[in-house]
Amino acid sequence: MRNWALGYLGRFAATEAHLVVVLERKIKRHLGPAVDPDELARWFAVAETVARDMVRLGIVDDRNYAATRARSLHRKGKARQAIARDLAVKGVSQADIKAVLDELGQESGGRQAAEVEAALALARRRNIGPFRRLGPQGVEDADRLRRRAYGILARAGFSYDLARRIVEASDLAELDQYLDDLRAEEASHEP
Repeated sequence: MRNWALGYLGRFAATEAHLVVVLERKIKRHLGPAVDPDELARWFAVAETVARDMVRLGIVDDRNYAATRARSLHRKGKARQAIARDLAVKGVSQADIKAVLDELGQESGGRQAAEVEAALALARRRNIGPFRRLGPQGVEDADRLRRRAYGILARAGFSYDLARRIVEASDLAELDQYLDDLRAEEASHEP
């Protein structure tokens, strides 16, 4: 069981809870469908013990995992609420999620600034707003692209106001100025 855990952790980062799920899945495949429920429960208890040992040895660190994953998702353009949901699914505690998101906000110059940075990263990746490549398009095509951009930003968890600001921005300098203003405003509110 330890070899299974170390093999998995050698390839992927995981939380304690996620490692238990992975090990339980491996146990079910290994023992087959006709296994006695009591025996399965014993093996699951061993999986939990192995996961706790990995935490004790420092191989698994939920807080470090959460910080790394949150930064990665932020760079990809995920909204704060989407990052929190992703971390919760991976088994990160609510206290760790809150602490990591607060750190992310501080690194970006404030919570709202972090949200705008993530939205701009998504806009850049998906060619939205000032990042859109211009081409020959009619009014109908431009309207379709605008609706598509709103949908992309909404599904990523960003507010309508932020999506509108990005989609309707005339150039990148306008968005940079907005981000700078947000950072200055949030810095003035700090104690």
